[in-house]
Amino acid sequence: MDVSKVPTTVARVFRGTCVHSTEQEALVILEDALLGVDSNGKISFVEKGQELENVSSKFGFNSLDVTQLTPHEFLMPGLVDTHIHAAQYSFAGTALDLPLREWLKTYTYPVESQYQDLKFARMVYTQVVKRTLRNDDFGQRALVGKVCMDRNGAYEDYKELGPQESVDYTIREIKDDVKLVKELFPDSETYTDVYDKHNLLTDKTIMAHGCYLSDEELDLFHRTGASLAHCPNSNISLCSGMLDVRKVLSHKVKLGLGTDVAGGTLPRCWMR
Repeated sequence: MDVSKVPTTVARVFRGTCVHSTEQEALVILEDALLGVDSNGKISFVEKGQELENVSSKFGFNSLDVTQLTPHEFLMPGLVDTHIHAAQYSFAGTALDLPLREWLKTYTYPVESQYQDLKFARMVYTQVVKRTLRNDDFGQRALVGKVCMDRNGAYEDYKELGPQESVDYTIREIKDDVKLVKELFPDSETYTDVYDKHNLLTDKTIMAHGCYLSDEELDLFHRTGASLAHCPNSNISLCSGMLDVRKVLSHKVKLGLGTDVAGGTLPRCWMR
């Protein structure tokens, strides 16, 4: 039996404004739309509101059970946090009074040392949403750690990824990091060049922050298909800097949003 053709029960139906994006249009607004969700959490249909009676008959739901959105509400696709540190989740939204390096030493490292206690680890990690994104939970400490694992060759972890998986690294978050990378890798032209020389800049790569990326580095991002995770909440909270989003988009580099928890003040954010 073809499971894809097995009918599912419509569990919820909403009527109101729906907003989404397509490959052709950045913003599509559907006014007075009907959106049905089946018992598996999948969208069953998107139809016009004036077709309510016909749609309810076709999909077998009671038109009186439709949830009507207010004029100030709208539905949009669920979005993805492109950069989050699961090990820091327990103190998200607190302890944001220090710059990044001091913040790590004062708050992050002591908390992460508690993960020797498996009970504590389970308590925290069960609260973090499961994701297909392989996030770099070591954050700033992994700045050049992965490329240092094989200074003369390629780090090939990305080759093991599935089609829906990515590898998440940190790049150019604070000015001191730029100086550090130059000292460790004097033969590389730029911070981004270090990753590229070790075959880490691919279409499966998401680089977080990028506050101080040059035009040349963004061109390299575009050529390799690598993406950037913009973390404004974290960058502002920890006074790290700010990504020039318009410049990134002008170089046609793929861009998402991340919380950088616990660097940011909220455990959830959006991706566009």
